[in-house]
Amino acid sequence: MRTTLALFTLAAISQTAYAAIKSAITSAPPTDIGKSLPVVSIHSVTPVANKTLSSGRSSRIHAALFGQAPPAGTFPATLLMCTTSDCISCFPADLSTFPTNMCLAESFSMQSVAISQPSDEGLPDALFIGQPGCTAFQQIPAVNQCFNLDPTVQNTDVALN
Repeated sequence: MRTTLALFTLAAISQTAYAAIKSAITSAPPTDIGKSLPVVSIHSVTPVANKTLSSGRSSRIHAALFGQAPPAGTFPATLLMCTTSDCISCFPADLSTFPTNMCLAESFSMQSVAISQPSDEGLPDALFIGQPGCTAFQQIPAVNQCFNLDPTVQNTDVALN
């Protein structure tokens, strides 16, 4: 099994902000918008440096925090966290609301994931799916592609770095 061990410096975020993000994820009705995406096993993709990054782009998704606008085409971008394989019945999460350098623990195990991005520009940050405890992560290597996860592993955590 290919996993990436990742260390994330926890950002200072209030309990209210964290609760709002988690509530937005779990209160949105499941969607099937990912079912039309090409599907591969996340283990069949060779790990490489962030393939979601466009060449020469170094701006972060949350560049607005530093007085900069995010790169054109970054948003909308939606993380699809799916309880079934092939990106069917997914909980959508607006990536513009995600804090960077923080692990968010979800209350369900994901069987597949995708990043839906109409512009197909890629993200300026890497997005990781991990196991409970925020210890072992796999990077989502591309946008607009569905990645089936190992069904024998509990994948419950999300981190944007």
